[in-house]
Amino acid sequence: MNIFKLPAIKSTFVLSNKPDQTPCHSPYLHVGKIGLGYIFFNEHLSYLFFDMSVIPKDHVISSAKLKLYFIKPDLKCKSPEFFGIQALAQPFADCSTNYRNRPSTIPKTLKKVAIPKDNCSISVEITEIVKFWHSDRLMNNGLALLPVDFGTSGFLLFHSSNSSDCSKHPVLTITTKSDKGICYEEKESYYVSKTGGFSKAQEVWHYSLYSFIIRNIGCKKILFKLQSSPDNIDFIDDGLEIELLPGQTRILASNFFTRYNRVKFYLDPSESGTGQIEIWLQAKA
Repeated sequence: MNIFKLPAIKSTFVLSNKPDQTPCHSPYLHVGKIGLGYIFFNEHLSYLFFDMSVIPKDHVISSAKLKLYFIKPDLKCKSPEFFGIQALAQPFADCSTNYRNRPSTIPKTLKKVAIPKDNCSISVEITEIVKFWHSDRLMNNGLALLPVDFGTSGFLLFHSSNSSDCSKHPVLTITTKSDKGICYEEKESYYVSKTGGFSKAQEVWHYSLYSFIIRNIGCKKILFKLQSSPDNIDFIDDGLEIELLPGQTRILASNFFTRYNRVKFYLDPSESGTGQIEIWLQAKA
């Protein structure tokens, strides 16, 4: 297991009632709305960016948590009970992004977050968004912190990446595991007769990639085919019968997604006596 703690490398906020204002190196971030109702209000939005390039591409992300630290504002208005976190569709830039040119967000990535009471920080699980970034299914343009609780008037203040207290900067903690070396190999040897036989049934559905390698180590011509099963009881042929001459090796994998695979083998009808084969299963988690 590997743990990466990524501090935000840039952040900013924008205000709808000051659409041309471009905050620069602000030590805090605004999130919420001021005003009653759903039409006439001032919107406070903030943006964060984390550099994901330090996460190796061969790592598998198991969790990702965003931690934010509150600044307690001295306000008469009530703080919202929720705020939203959403992936950005375009990048932002501190000291040049304002409300008019603010980036848009990706709707299906919205996560509604409840605010804890009497807490100095909040930790939010955003694993799916981070997985999308890491796999390049989404461009990493950063995150928006935005209001979703339009029934209240008020906003939250968080420490930004420019806060004088570096221990309270926003941080993204990512837990990964490397898929290097997470492999499985099993080798078996079998004698082959006219009546035929079967290899050990292998449970393969949890592997991301796997192959059966069959080598004819005897002096008889052998026929074989792959078989698949959902329950390790009923097997059906998976592909065509394959001929294997003495000294030959063939590689094959299932054409279908099933839980179990095995190899069926038997001597060619023109042969007599006993042949011999080796079968490997090599797989990657």
